[in-house]
Amino acid sequence: MDANVLYSRTLRDWMLMLRLEADGMYVVLTTEDILTEVLYHFRRSRPHADGGDITRLAEHLRENMDEIIADYRIDASYPGKDPHDGHVHAAAVDGRADYLVTSDAGLLEMPGDELPYEISTPDAFLTLANDSAPRAVSAVVREQRGYAERRGYGKTLDQALRDAGCPTFAGCIEEHLRHQSGVAALPRATRRRRH
Repeated sequence: MDANVLYSRTLRDWMLMLRLEADGMYVVLTTEDILTEVLYHFRRSRPHADGGDITRLAEHLRENMDEIIADYRIDASYPGKDPHDGHVHAAAVDGRADYLVTSDAGLLEMPGDELPYEISTPDAFLTLANDSAPRAVSAVVREQRGYAERRGYGKTLDQALRDAGCPTFAGCIEEHLRHQSGVAALPRATRRRRH
């Protein structure tokens, strides 16, 4: 998972909470480089944050990663244009990732047929998760909604996701919210018929 996904509180919460709820559906891999980038951007956006805020975020990230890939080799296999993204590709390759979830335009433009993993936006990945495990997503919706109500957040869950660049998944969350309020039926995962 790229730094731009882990940096966003909304995306980070959804990715990590859904990972826990849908145990085994996916694992979250990262690197020291990516964690450092998240903390760097957190500090840049909050110059007056206390040191404890940085420490808590760092601990939260480490505690919720399935693996921090420690050793990977940047080589000529990187097909991207931005040399600063080579480490993300190298970690995905050496970590044997199935998906690289990112919002980085340069990484999203890499030719997919040359890669041993799929590149996905957070919106596409979370929508796929909803299609695969709608009940897990519904459980996270209940938890997120309860947390937002206790904290008095002004944004709805779907609006926060739209603001984070996930309009399709936000639409899925609207459906879950309607279902939980008794208005609509819960979406079901599509099953292939056996012949």
